[in-house]
Amino acid sequence: MKVSPNRITLINRKENNLPIYTKRVYFARHGHSGGAEKIISFNSHLSDLGKEQALYLKKFFLERKLDIIYTSTLERAKQTANIINTESSIPISSLEELNELHCYKYKNLEQKDILEIVNSRQFRPDDTVKNGETLRQLFYRVQCAWNIIKNSPYQDILVVSHYEVMRVFVSLLFGATANQEVNFLIAHPHCSISEIHVVDSKSDLELPDEMFVIKYLCETNHIPSELLTY
Repeated sequence: MKVSPNRITLINRKENNLPIYTKRVYFARHGHSGGAEKIISFNSHLSDLGKEQALYLKKFFLERKLDIIYTSTLERAKQTANIINTESSIPISSLEELNELHCYKYKNLEQKDILEIVNSRQFRPDDTVKNGETLRQLFYRVQCAWNIIKNSPYQDILVVSHYEVMRVFVSLLFGATANQEVNFLIAHPHCSISEIHVVDSKSDLELPDEMFVIKYLCETNHIPSELLTY
């Protein structure tokens, strides 16, 4: 996949001379879920470990301004958002478009089947598992979610979502389309954080119509290494 060199900028997180931005968007994956070892329910809840991981997310965001938290409608994402928000009163909005790749219908998914999806990077846009959602369908709905988020009136935004959704978000930032393989080999540990700046194209700088600054991807320094899970 070809990426326009003008579309996206990677910076050292210690730099302060950032372009003017209209939004700062944090992406966080939910905490470890209770079904992660054996049978994976599409709507599983946080495990005790996941709740502990989410407390470190809460500590991270207590020191930062947030105007709104967008989360999926799945319990593990909503629980993570609620833990982050326990000492704050940040509005929380749930979007179905942020839900995880739905790779089966009306059944729990065995570990071997979820590994077929999560660990495989050979999926094509119209491939599916157990008659579930295709990557093309996932791409289009995540694109809808991104349009809602970037066109919202809020400036400092947290998005709490899921592994495959995060991969699609990164692909969108690099200009991928639904006809291309979503194949970015980036690990997204539970409760990891990415920070993206949407740059103001109306500034005096010569910028393209849509440009993003990636400040960091999949940061885990806020979580003790012994609590990291994938």
